[in-house]
This record gives sequence, C-alpha cells and structure tokens, in this order.
Amino acid sequence: MTLFVNGLVPKSFSPLVLSLPWISPIPLRDKPVRPARKPDTVKETGLFSQLSSYLSTYATDEPSPPSDEEIERTLCTVDCLKSCHLEEVSRNLMYARLILPLMSRKLNRASTEALMSALLANVTIDAPDGVSETSAPSTPNMRAKDTSSMGSTDEKGGYDPSMLFVLEIATSLAIRDRQTMQDHGSKVAGYCTEILRQRRHLHPILVERSLIHLMAIKKRGDEIVCEPVAKGANFQAIDAGINLGDVIRAVYSTQSSQPSLFPLLAVPLVRSLLAIAEVNPQLVLEEPKVVYQILKKAILIPEAQGPEFDLCKLVTEKDGARFVTPRMFPLLINLFTDFATLGSVGAEWEQRNDVLSKRLKPSTQTPDKP
Repeated sequence: MTLFVNGLVPKSFSPLVLSLPWISPIPLRDKPVRPARKPDTVKETGLFSQLSSYLSTYATDEPSPPSDEEIERTLCTVDCLKSCHLEEVSRNLMYARLILPLMSRKLNRASTEALMSALLANVTIDAPDGVSETSAPSTPNMRAKDTSSMGSTDEKGGYDPSMLFVLEIATSLAIRDRQTMQDHGSKVAGYCTEILRQRRHLHPILVERSLIHLMAIKKRGDEIVCEPVAKGANFQAIDAGINLGDVIRAVYSTQSSQPSLFPLLAVPLVRSLLAIAEVNPQLVLEEPKVVYQILKKAILIPEAQGPEFDLCKLVTEKDGARFVTPRMFPLLINLFTDFATLGSVGAEWEQRNDVLSKRLKPSTQTPDKP
C-alpha cells in the first residue's frame, strides 16, 4: 500500500481496465510540498549569514533541491523495485491467462483464499453504526472497523486511496476466473454494496469506485456464460448476489438526496450498463422502467450522453430488434426524442453559421459554438 500511495505500483495491478476500458486510475492524495531545509549551522556560523539564509527560505515557496543522500536513496529504491518484478507478481495474482501457457503460475485455491481474507481485512467502512438506507441495496450490516492502523486520512469523508487500492485488487482477484468468481465474487460484492448503502457518510470517490467494482463483478458473472468450459459443464451465470435494479435505484435516489454525488455515480453506471448490455441486453432490461428513469436523468450529463446513446442503439438493433418489446418501445422513443432535442442545439448553430458564412468574408472568424 505504501508503494501505491507514492505512485510506485505498475498499471498491471489494475486489470479492471480489461473489463471496463474507460476506468481511470485511482486518484491519489496531493503530496505535501517538501519544506526547504534549514541552513547547515556548522558551515555558516556568522549571525548575518544565518539570518539571510532564514529570510531567503521564508521568502520563497519553492522546495529545496534534493540532497546527495536523498538522491542516493531514491536510486536505491528504484533498483529495489526493478528487482522485485512487480509486473510478474501482478500477473501471477490476478490474470487468468498469460501470454504464454508455460508462464501461468497463478495462485492455487487455498492461497487465493488466504490473500482475499487478508485484503478484505483492510477494507474499512467508517459509517456510523445503525445507519439505514431503505432505497439502497440490502446487505448485512458491517460494523465500522478501526482505521487507526491505516494511517491518516483526509478530513472529507476519510478518503484513503490505499483502501481503494486494496478493494480494487480484491475485485480483480475475484473476477480472475470461474473458480474465483464462485468463491469470492459475492463476498467482494457484499463489501461494495455496503459502501454504496452507506454512501451518505463516505467519501464520494470511495462510493464511485465501489460502484465501478460492483458493476465489474456483475458483468463478469454474466460474461462467464460465454466462455468455453469443459464438456458437460454447466453454462449458468455466476450469481454474486447483485440486484441491478437495486443498484440503479440507489444511484437514482442521489439526484434528490445528494445532487453533487449523482453525476459522479451516473456516468460510470451508464457506461457499465452499456458494457453489460454488450454481453446480453436482457440483463439490463429486467426492470426497464428503472433503467429508463436513470437514463432520463443522466442524459443531461455530457459525459453520459455518448454511452447512453450507444446503449439505446444497441437495444434497438441487437438481434433484429427483438428487445424492442411493447413495454420498451415508448421508453426508447422518449429517449431518442430527448437526443433529437439536444441535437437541435448543434443543428441550429450549424444553420446560423452557414448563413453568416455567406454574408461575411472568408477571413472573418465564425462565431464560437454554443
């Protein structure tokens, strides 16, 4: 965790990008500016020289240059990290299939169980005891764990990027293959669901990333059906105990109770719904009215408009439009009408620009887009 907090962990420790390509790296805390070193009192003994050194130190905001000792320690650290082969470690932990079959040395079932237990022991949920959110997914309450051993956290909701890193590794380990999904998928999903349930008392970034992890587990559980298995094996999806309708309702409720949190959750939710629909649109359409409500609100967020339009297009065109049922038809028409209304703003600008371009000289600048 110390390596991650200092930005020294390779990208291979976050294989979720293979399942959700749009996922961004976990944001780290801003590193404090290193204060300028005090002058060496052994070399400078004069009163005026010491006074001028102190004044010059307080007069500038720039950090002092690193000393030779600090440079030497940094170089030693870099050499140590290179000798650890962290990329190979991450492949052995969280990747089911490597480039070469002979390179496959992933953890066995017992070791994976021990690692998962150690990871989840460091996931803390600092919400007050007895908090109840009726609109959120229902899971057994988890008591808030003592965070004194996790180091200092930011004042706003106790944001701890190292805990998010642990949760992301646990999620990546859970979705590694069919066996890990069966053993650990519901367990990790329970932690993510509880964080989403306690969203009013936790940091927004923690809630957002937990939603992404939850949707990644949901997608993986249904995606496994499409993978080749041994002859005679069952092709059923792995149920991680995630109710997609409850997750959508939890996010939808934030637009009235926590307006600032809603855009932060709506964008990854819409993107995840598109990723799940690409596996099987029927998974997203189990409760079409609930999906329609969240899409109706998310269409006003620019970052969600692209994936939302792609989702509607996928439902309309997939398998000869067999998912456009009498129940879905009016909902899709309503959403496409909203897209047409949004597109009319750009069309109006284009028409006005065409008229102006005929009247003005070619060298004259055209007006900016609205």
